[in-house]
Amino acid sequence: MSKPNKTNKTKNSVLKSLDSLEESTFEDATDLITISFKYFCVNQKPVGQVFADWKDNMRLDLLQKFSEYTKYSRQHWKNEFSNGLPLLAEYGNFPLNSDFSIPKNIPCPDELIWSRFRLMQKVRVCGFFVSTDIAKKYTLSVNTFYVVFLDKDHRFYKTEKE
Repeated sequence: MSKPNKTNKTKNSVLKSLDSLEESTFEDATDLITISFKYFCVNQKPVGQVFADWKDNMRLDLLQKFSEYTKYSRQHWKNEFSNGLPLLAEYGNFPLNSDFSIPKNIPCPDELIWSRFRLMQKVRVCGFFVSTDIAKKYTLSVNTFYVVFLDKDHRFYKTEKE
């Protein structure tokens, strides 16, 4: 005797939920942040760091936060605060009160929007977005964040007295 066909309730439930998901398009991603390491600087030690200098938990935190940052727009992160500070701060010009210096391989540094993402306490990831003019001229996205420095000691834009 053959066994009667049993329906797999879990399988059917999952398939039904997939049917109800909204279709996504690439247009949904036009304002989302992307991350680039094209201009990542490795030669400003001890002020800046490279990935090997950060403990495993710091590297993991960076990856997890970048995963979150890329799900939303620049404006979203400028409006999100932690301990009274925006998670994304855009400074415009390179900070005058910085222990870092502009790497020579960065094109037109005075026309960039120097910025930082706050990860935790003093830990920052610093870099830039391109201006609208530069984006149009070179067909770039104004929503790409170019990581230049890892800054575990808040030395990119110093605000506190040492």
